[in-house]
Amino acid sequence: MPTYSLFLLVLFIVPVVLLSYKKMLLEPSQISILQQPLFWINFGNIFFYTITLFSLSFMLIAKSKVSIDLSINILVYTNFILYTTFFNALRLASKKRKRAMI
Repeated sequence: MPTYSLFLLVLFIVPVVLLSYKKMLLEPSQISILQQPLFWINFGNIFFYTITLFSLSFMLIAKSKVSIDLSINILVYTNFILYTTFFNALRLASKKRKRAMI
């Protein structure tokens, strides 16, 4: 079952990510936004934590075996997307670092 600490984490992460997006938009870079590692980290976090919030809320409201199984399956897929975006951010940062060394 979800805990209140997880809900607090979601309520902390989502506004921080939105503020980071706002900063990225107000201070544009020469690099395309899709080539910036921070964009992918933020995208993964906002996607994962908003889906997690709705999924866990659904789990608490419904409290049936089917809703719990559905929520767990949703969280598995959102976890995969989260780590895929993190991997992409690390890949982009590595490319950027290699270019800087040359």
